[in-house]
Amino acid sequence: WKPFGEDAEARPRPGQSAGIVNEYVWSYSGAIFDSLEMRRTGGDWHVCAIDIDGKEVPSDHFHTNVALPVNFRHVVVRGNRWAHELAAVSIECGPGQALVDLEFTPTEVKYQCAVISGLGSCIPGYSAQVDTAGLGIQALERMGFACPGDDVLGGFQYEHSDSGGWGRFRFSCCMSGGAPTVVDPFQTRESLFPATTGLYCPTVRDHWGHLQYEKKSGPGPDTSTAVLAYDSAREYWCLGGDCGE
Repeated sequence: WKPFGEDAEARPRPGQSAGIVNEYVWSYSGAIFDSLEMRRTGGDWHVCAIDIDGKEVPSDHFHTNVALPVNFRHVVVRGNRWAHELAAVSIECGPGQALVDLEFTPTEVKYQCAVISGLGSCIPGYSAQVDTAGLGIQALERMGFACPGDDVLGGFQYEHSDSGGWGRFRFSCCMSGGAPTVVDPFQTRESLFPATTGLYCPTVRDHWGHLQYEKKSGPGPDTSTAVLAYDSAREYWCLGGDCGE
């Protein structure tokens, strides 16, 4: 028989048994399918067996419209392993990076990561866990997820259970606080400070044992002097003419 479809290839089977004429192996390496048709174009041919990923059909994921082996005109294989193939794709950005572009094609997934300045810690999360029985790949439409606020997506991966019949996405959101900023003083505005502001050093001690402090420098070019001393009579500390408790 002749394979049907541009992605198919027929070739003689090496070492075929004696007495068997024109035995062929048919192979398919195209995109993921839900239905794959094989049609006979002439001759009296039989489909002996169908293998997908090393497992004979029918299997947990694939079935045919007729029982094998069969003398056929039209055999249809239905089913796919999209969940297994999608789960094998891990889309993860490295530390300090976030996902900035994503593109799906029939044969591959393309994604791009970028370094994000000031990126914080990443927190794992899960999408809704959806019952995939009877939905097929359309179940993905019910598994949307998003990062809160200004957080960015660090990566994601599909998870599923054949026995449980469910699927979900595991993803990570990373905190993004925007570009880091600092306050860097470059000039002092002296008018904002009173004349008594500055650095004081102890000079003498009075007869009560209290130290007296004298201004040595200020925030600007001001060279005025000031003294901080204890007034024993009023029991106050005084700075210049101002006294307080």
